[in-house]
Amino acid sequence: MPRPDTRAALFCLTLAACAGGRAPETNATADRALRLLAFNDVYRAEGFPESHVGGFARLRTLRLSLEAESPDLLLLGAGDFWYPSLLSRTYDGAQVVEALNALDGDEPAYDPMLLTTFGNHELDKTGCSGAKVVQDRLTQSQFDWVISNLQFQGCDTTPVPTSPRLLPWVIREVGGVKVGVFGLLLPLDGPRPYVAEVSDPVETARATVAMLRAEGAEVVVGLTHQAMANDVALLKTLGADGPDLIVGGHEHNAQRAEVGGRLVVKADADLRTAAVWTVRVGADGVVNAEAELRALDNDVAEDPVVAKIVNDRLAEHDASFCAGISLPPGCLAEPLGHHQAPLIGEELSVRRFETSLGDWAADVMLAAAPGADVALVNSGGLRMNEDLPAGANFTRQHLETLLPWPTPLTVLELDAKTLEAALDHGVTDWTGNGHWLQVAGLGFTHDVSDTDARALRLITAQGDAPLPTDRPLRVVTLDYMAQGNDGFVMLKDAPRAKDQPQADLKVLLQANLAAAQEDGVPAPKAGRICNTQTQTGCP
Repeated sequence: MPRPDTRAALFCLTLAACAGGRAPETNATADRALRLLAFNDVYRAEGFPESHVGGFARLRTLRLSLEAESPDLLLLGAGDFWYPSLLSRTYDGAQVVEALNALDGDEPAYDPMLLTTFGNHELDKTGCSGAKVVQDRLTQSQFDWVISNLQFQGCDTTPVPTSPRLLPWVIREVGGVKVGVFGLLLPLDGPRPYVAEVSDPVETARATVAMLRAEGAEVVVGLTHQAMANDVALLKTLGADGPDLIVGGHEHNAQRAEVGGRLVVKADADLRTAAVWTVRVGADGVVNAEAELRALDNDVAEDPVVAKIVNDRLAEHDASFCAGISLPPGCLAEPLGHHQAPLIGEELSVRRFETSLGDWAADVMLAAAPGADVALVNSGGLRMNEDLPAGANFTRQHLETLLPWPTPLTVLELDAKTLEAALDHGVTDWTGNGHWLQVAGLGFTHDVSDTDARALRLITAQGDAPLPTDRPLRVVTLDYMAQGNDGFVMLKDAPRAKDQPQADLKVLLQANLAAAQEDGVPAPKAGRICNTQTQTGCP
């Protein structure tokens, strides 16, 4: 199937701020400039060693090179660092915080030039244990967490998480410019007993920006973890009362948007890229911003100090994980099988297009639910985030990284209208979100100029067939989706089939690899989703 290159190695954006970008009156008589280094959604502290991409050791090298010209460089992390990952199942994000602590070259020392905000995955723990995790990570951090619309509370006997490192906003002087930073988090997908409130992002931004400007901030930065559509809406709504620029996270592919001269930029997840900002403040107080993506690949050497910290933790985890399942050290490198064709699992593809990884997972789900018509899996649940060439070993590490949490299956009975609603949700905000669906037993057209899926049809052994209207469709999906998560509210109250598969997707995939033996898993049949941007002749 077509697989377009969805990431440029480098892009540059230059925008002059509108009148709303005017800073408070200042005595400056010449233009002043400052630089920011931004990153978001990092689940692998080590990056991708096999392809020499990503990792905090490369980010440290980039920081050093930028600091040679801009000693007071400000680093901004836009959330989603603690979960989910293979290591976070053991360390609850401690392995990432220790790498962040080392980005200044001195892990035990406080780093005033690193600011991070909370993403939704920092709050993955849904019980009172989450309060302890938050407290532990705040205590561990040698940098500040900035979040303006999130309030914690105590939970049973666990006190409210608090720390000098937890701030609603900050002002830092960078390049002789007073820079105000505030943080925003999107609404959560359900209650957390240790979270008192996630207040409205727009109104929080309005009040906080006004306060920061009153405190003398000449440039105001929104450090956000929410959908790009919400970042854009915030800038449109607030206009001159909003921030001068937004450093964003949540989506996993690099994005940019501009609203009235104000820029939003997000880098690629897992430090495949980082965003380097240059912000200038004129003598008249007008703010101008430029941003470029820097690829963190084999051309960027790994900082040896940070690399050692990360690799030592990986070795410790390997020994602990393998012992926990009664296997010898090194079990994560054990080959479980291979695929006859390339396995496309990088999130830049799997969250926007039909891919071989998505087809494989959905096919295995469909086969595990006798009588099921359709399988649906949200691409955000497939977290390998790398491609494997044909014949490459698919290791235990790949499997555990792909599915870092339990993935039980549920069979729903849906009418055609409800299935259509689920598919429509899957194609909304087509910017690389986790609610994009990979499917089996089903075909449809994704018209990227529209917000609906069309030309829905069943794909059966006998050929294509229209959706039935005289009976419900049996749809196997992840229990996570069946509970209404990731925006699939139309599934929450759908009838459950009487005969449920007692199966977990991770176990099923491992069994499928083993059954293929030396031949390898055959390439899944493609052509389920016709994308009007990359394909012609879509129905």
